Amino acid sequence: MENTLITINTYVGNEHYDVEGQYLEFLIGIDNYFMSHKNQVLFKTNVKNLFNIFLDNLPEWARQHYTCSHCRHFINKYGGLVFSTPDGNNLVSALWSDENTPSFFAKAVEAMKDAVVRSDIKGVFKTDKLTLGHPLTNEWRHLSVSVPYKMDCYELRKSPSQIMSEKQEEFKMIDNGLKEYPIEIINKALLLVRTESLTRGEKIFGCVEWLKSLYDNLSKVKNERIRKNIIWLATATAPTGFAHFKNTMV
Repeated sequence: MENTLITINTYVGNEHYDVEGQYLEFLIGIDNYFMSHKNQVLFKTNVKNLFNIFLDNLPEWARQHYTCSHCRHFINKYGGLVFSTPDGNNLVSALWSDENTPSFFAKAVEAMKDAVVRSDIKGVFKTDKLTLGHPLTNEWRHLSVSVPYKMDCYELRKSPSQIMSEKQEEFKMIDNGLKEYPIEIINKALLLVRTESLTRGEKIFGCVEWLKSLYDNLSKVKNERIRKNIIWLATATAPTGFAHFKNTMV
């Protein structure tokens, strides 16, 4: 935010705020928390107006100090990133955590986190950037995070936008395929592969097993949001070609 080198010390009620010190702690905490998710698959969500939620939950006298175009862009573009628990029951914010958040920003972080985890996944997140956001412009420090090396796609031949678009289409293919083919057909295909009744069945064995496992994970799920979370996670982690099972021998 554009006032970060200005020392702001004030009392609100009986509580004293060293805003500058807490802001620097806030920046470091977000970066450390994001880096801790290096083994997670990240997703974009459909959360809206996140920066407004941030400002609205700061003390009124401080809102102008934290109105910044770079930070607005960061929060609105990246603040909705999440990862899913394996069972799809919960989304977890990749940036906002109750732990170790300075007291001055605690209410704003809690409000953003709640909005994010109640939103829906809209796509896989990929980047070729080493940093999200603009850490420094002249003497001003802004919200930003370093990208763990396991999370970026810097060395891939496709651009992040290409990968994300492909995953969007793969999600649709998997979702439609699961609705089109009942579990009985998948069980039959698995039996045929295991008994070597199909020519070159060994080439699709892995795909059929992956599909059967996905069916099993979804078998007891009645909530549509959780169902989609599980399919998004399967889409993001599926081996190459598995999402295209409708177009294969399967």
